[in-house]
Amino acid sequence: MQPEENTFKRKLDGVQRSVKLLRLMIDLFQRRSNELKLDGRSDMKPAVLESVQDELYAIKLKVKKFANFQFSFESAFKEHEETVKQCFWLNILNFMTLFKLAEIKLTTPSILSKFKSFAIWQSFMRNNCIEISGEKLSQEQIFHSIVRHKLDYPAITLLTSVFRQHEITNPFIKDLVVEKPNKFVAYGFFLPVRKMPMLRVFKKETFDF
Repeated sequence: MQPEENTFKRKLDGVQRSVKLLRLMIDLFQRRSNELKLDGRSDMKPAVLESVQDELYAIKLKVKKFANFQFSFESAFKEHEETVKQCFWLNILNFMTLFKLAEIKLTTPSILSKFKSFAIWQSFMRNNCIEISGEKLSQEQIFHSIVRHKLDYPAITLLTSVFRQHEITNPFIKDLVVEKPNKFVAYGFFLPVRKMPMLRVFKKETFDF
């Protein structure tokens, strides 16, 4: 479903917003490292659980702002447009990973013990969604149909699994499709799996692999 143009009352600075969201989740995991340990245990005390839930809900409210607004990038960075798009989407992808894992830890932590196969992570990517500019997008769609659809399969084993490429029809999202991706862009996508790339926050000024 595509949003009507009059729903876009103002534009959001895409990269700046994506950086803030990702840093919020990184900060949450750092401060709550014991409570959010991805070990499948569910021994969190009720008061602590409620406190973490409140923090996560506050972040979720920020994410909702993405649903009905169009994104813009500084005109001064026009010559770096492809870099800026990649920074935006990689930050969003990595935010989505952390946010969903935190949600699972707080609701059904036992599931985390099953995250040991590529098939589980592929399902995770396929079902982990965010709404941006009126379009519901999964991590799989963002990664394969927006970020790296112009490239051959990435060398990372986890990301060479069978995937579904989707045609992007939403005009606001189409404007953000990466047409000239860095050949190593797949290495910017983080999942907490052995041999996967380290988590990074991407900004135009420091975008490199």
